[in-house]
Amino acid sequence: MASKDGEMGRGLDDEEALSDFEEDEFEAAPVELVPPAIVNPSATDNLKSALAELEKERQARKAAEAANAEADSQIKRLKTYVHETIRQRDEAVKYRDERTRQLEEALQSQDELTRNRDEIILQKDELSRQKEEILRARDASKTEIAEVARILVTQADKITSIANAGKPFSGGLPRFPKATGLVAIALGFGKRMEEVVEEVVRQRDEACKRRDEIHSQMEQRNFSIAIEVSELEASLTQLKVEVSEKALELERAHKQASEAEQSLKEQVEQTKQEAEDYKTRVEEAENRLLLVKNSVSQAVQNVAKVRDSLLNVLRSMPGVGDESSPEVTQSLEELKQDPAASFLELVELAGRVHRSWTQSQEDFAKQKEVWEAHVQFLQEEKDSLLSKVIHLDNGDSAVEDSELRSIGRNAGLKGLSEVPEHLERPEVEEGNAGASSRESGAVSESVFSNQDNFDLTSEACTDKQTTNAAVQQPSVEILQGELASFEKRYHQVVLKNSALEEELRSLRQELQRTSSAARVEADRLRLAIENQAKDLAAKTAYIEELEREAKDHIQTYTNELRAVEEEAARWKEAATAEAAAGAGVLEELENRTKEIEILNERVSELKEMVEEANSKVSSKEQMAMAAIAARNAAERSLQIADERSSELRLRVVDMTRALEEMEQSGDFRTPGLLDMCWPWLRGRGRPGVNSEGPQQVRGSAEMETLLEPWMR
Repeated sequence: MASKDGEMGRGLDDEEALSDFEEDEFEAAPVELVPPAIVNPSATDNLKSALAELEKERQARKAAEAANAEADSQIKRLKTYVHETIRQRDEAVKYRDERTRQLEEALQSQDELTRNRDEIILQKDELSRQKEEILRARDASKTEIAEVARILVTQADKITSIANAGKPFSGGLPRFPKATGLVAIALGFGKRMEEVVEEVVRQRDEACKRRDEIHSQMEQRNFSIAIEVSELEASLTQLKVEVSEKALELERAHKQASEAEQSLKEQVEQTKQEAEDYKTRVEEAENRLLLVKNSVSQAVQNVAKVRDSLLNVLRSMPGVGDESSPEVTQSLEELKQDPAASFLELVELAGRVHRSWTQSQEDFAKQKEVWEAHVQFLQEEKDSLLSKVIHLDNGDSAVEDSELRSIGRNAGLKGLSEVPEHLERPEVEEGNAGASSRESGAVSESVFSNQDNFDLTSEACTDKQTTNAAVQQPSVEILQGELASFEKRYHQVVLKNSALEEELRSLRQELQRTSSAARVEADRLRLAIENQAKDLAAKTAYIEELEREAKDHIQTYTNELRAVEEEAARWKEAATAEAAAGAGVLEELENRTKEIEILNERVSELKEMVEEANSKVSSKEQMAMAAIAARNAAERSLQIADERSSELRLRVVDMTRALEEMEQSGDFRTPGLLDMCWPWLRGRGRPGVNSEGPQQVRGSAEMETLLEPWMR
């Protein structure tokens, strides 16, 4: 804020100085002309002198204007120069402020360096204290290492003295030329422990080998002793044993024979009972088979009846004569012997009936077409006759008659057209017989009703036109008679066919049920007989096998019992001798085992001690290395701090010297700058400015400082 106020003050002084230069002090004095009213003839003599003076004044005015113009140009150049000097002054002020700021930063950095130096001194003291602690710890670790070395040497001597029983260890610990101090002691201790452990393991292996040899020798000796004892026992007690065994075997054989006989009797009784059961089942199966045969014979008789009925139907069909009808080649006895062939023959006959029925339907359709053509021809003739009658009649009666005839003709044709529609449907499927009969009855009724309608129409026409009725009545009556006879015959054929189909269906179903039941029963009986025969044969073989196995078991048990008794006695003697002979060996083995266990325990203790010593040595080495590393780090940090403090000290000295130089050369108040640059302006006053005050002196010094580079 102070620098900004100083700059604003300097700006006001510059504006005042520029305003002094902007005032025009070289303006010419005003020329006063004498008005013409005051000129009189008496002043004519002075006119020339006045004009000459006027000319002089004009020239003086021109000279003054030229001087004024030159002064204006100089003032402009001075303004430009002053502006440049003001800009340079501002830059110098900014540079001074920048150096002041740098000086403040240098002072702050100097304070920071002072604090850092204090901190570094504190760190140095702390590092010195840590160094002393590390030295004390190193001394303590040296003491502990010496103690550990002494303990290792002592323990090595103790272990060596313990292991000297098998192998002498003399000369102290092994030496290593590349290692010294505690490391050499630890390596020598480890080497000596390895030698001791190897010696202990070798002794243990030798003891195990001796134990195994003694055990094998003992087993061989016991086996030989047992063999000798068994041979002596066999030679001494052979007769007594044979006598007692013979007596026991005889009693045992009698007892086993009685038991086997009793079990055999029980098995025979059981077998007889099973055989009676099987006989009963066979008789039941035979009875069932007889029933099946009766049912099969009944079915065969029904098949024969159905076959005869089908033959009768086939013979009664139009177009099938006695020559083309099939002959009965098998009798009832032959059908009973071969029911399957009778069923096949029945199926073939039914197929032939179906084919004949289809052929008759086709023939009937052809005949129907012929009849329809004939009816069409008659209708055309009737129409021609009616047309002739219409031409003969007059007026409305003719029109009414033609309408009646057309109605009758349409009704008759409709009845005739319904006939072939129902006749073309073949009634072959088994479930549509009743429906076909009903449809045929409906067709006949519709035809008869249409015929009645046609008759009524004909009668009505006859009442009006007797001549036309007399002409067409014979042909219509003939056609009606033929249609009635055809309907009756067709109805009879349909009824007979439906009855035959119903009977054939019932017979076929009955035959299928009977044959399936007979087939199932026969298969079941055959399987039952086969299973019973297999069971009977298997049980018979099983009984024989049991008898043979019983005899073999008796003999085997007798021999095994004799051998087991001999082996038990022999092993008893051998075990007694072996127990007596191997008591000392077992005691020695137990002693050796205890010694080996003690040695193993000592070896494990030594290993633990070695591991503990190695861990202590490694921990001490790590602590020493860590202390050395900490000492090196502290020395390095102290060195870095010293270097940094020296650099900061040099920097502070340089900045202090630069600040002093700036303070020495920073006086901008040299007087007489404007008088030195522009001597013609010396002594001129500036409006609003005291020429003798301190402000004028300050402005001259600043201008002199700013213009000093330009004056050199």
